[in-house]
Order: sequence, then structure tokens, then C-alpha cells
Amino acid sequence: MKCKVYLSDEGFGHIVRQRAVLEAMRGLRSDIHFVIQTHQHLATAKKYIPFAEPIDRFNNIIWHKKDNGSPDSAAIARGYADYPERSDVFIQRELAEFDYDFVISDFVFEAFEVAMLKGVPAFGVAHFTWDWFFSKIYPPAVSSDLIHRFIRQVGFANRLYFPPFTPDEILTHYGDQCFEVPLIMKREVDHKTVEANNEVKILIADSGAGVLARSIQKALMSAESMSGFRFFVSDKFNVPNSNVSYIPQDQLMIDYISDMDLVIGRA
Repeated sequence: MKCKVYLSDEGFGHIVRQRAVLEAMRGLRSDIHFVIQTHQHLATAKKYIPFAEPIDRFNNIIWHKKDNGSPDSAAIARGYADYPERSDVFIQRELAEFDYDFVISDFVFEAFEVAMLKGVPAFGVAHFTWDWFFSKIYPPAVSSDLIHRFIRQVGFANRLYFPPFTPDEILTHYGDQCFEVPLIMKREVDHKTVEANNEVKILIADSGAGVLARSIQKALMSAESMSGFRFFVSDKFNVPNSNVSYIPQDQLMIDYISDMDLVIGRA
């Protein structure tokens, strides 16, 4: 069997989530050949899902934020102004190349329409949907017609799987399509340790999209006066404080949690 996995080009959580799903599926059937398609974080996807064949292709979904982490409505509006035309071209290209038995996606909307047109099952796995996300931005960043297009395409999916903390509005809207499942996590956690010289170890975790980056950077600048504490952050931050240590960007924060005294992150 062949499965195509469409990953939106935002953050890293969906990569870890889909890896957990694919690993579990491999445990049930060893004959499934997985193909993952994404662009912006292809290197990360290849690292954490090494058993899947990669395709480097942008899947149309992305958003833009301001320096403070809030959505940049103007930039999003520009980025989605020609979305219907790009989406149609994308679908035709996928149809011309498609040779799979089923599809999984964290809401690359075209994936569901392509699967429907090819007569194969499609499954959505995510903790929110982009139609819900864009509908919450004010002033509106995308047109209501585009939101309706997204919703129509999601309707082509056979099943939608959502873990805890998924917004109730999404579960209510998609109704019988939805299945609520436990948290989706990788089966084996590589528990890493760090040096802290008897200091209290604090892990500060941003989102993959860097929503809290500016706030974290600002907070860390005042952390040097806090003796007895050591802060661990991604090496994407540049804070010359003596009590700040760095974790490589290509490593998973979850692997460090068990060695920490405190974790601070998005809700």
C-alpha cells in the first residue's frame, strides 16, 4: 500500500504528531510505503520521519505574523489573494502524479479534494483547522468565500481526528466527521540530560512558528540577575547571559522535559 502525507508548512508539532501516527501504522502493517510532501520544514520532516520518501513541494498553507507574534492580517491577505488560482493549479498537478491508496494530512485542504477525485480515502489529523484559524483573525485576512472553499474541501475527508484541547467550535462544526482521540505523541522519548551545576533548570519552549519569540527574548534579557537558575532555550535565540544555555533547533524539546525542574511554554 502507498500513503501520501501532506504536511502544511508551519511549525514542527504536526511533524512529530504525524510521525507518531505513521509509526503506529507501521506496527500494524509493514507493507505501507509512506511519502511525505512539504517544503519549509522538509529537513526536519526527513530527520524525524526517515522511513518515509520525501517530496519537496509547498502545500499552499502558511500564515504571517508580526514581531510580537500576533497575526499580520495585511500580509496574510496578500499571501492568499491568489489562493484559488494557485489551489486549482496545485490540484491538477497532484491529480496528474497521484498514485496512492490513501491520504493523511494536517489540513492541506487540496489533499482531501485530490483524494476524493481519485476515489481513495482521506484522513485529517490536527489540533485545529486553518478555516477556524483564519476566521478568528480581525480585521479579516481572507475572504468568506475562501473560508467556505476550505470548509467544502474538508468535507471530502472521510474522517477527522482531533486530540484534546481542539476548539469546541471545530468539533461542533464538523460533527460526524470528527473523532476525538488521546494526545498523539511519539512512542519513544529520548530522555536527554543537561549540565546545570546544581542550578534550577528551566526549559522555555516557543512554538515552531516562533509566536512567542519576541516575548521570550525580552524576558531572557532580564534573567541574568536571577542567580541559582539556568534557562534552556532554542539556539535560535541570541541572549549572551551567562545563565542561558542553548538546545539545537533540530532537536525536540520533549526529549529534555524529564531532566528539567520547570517548563514554561505556550498553553
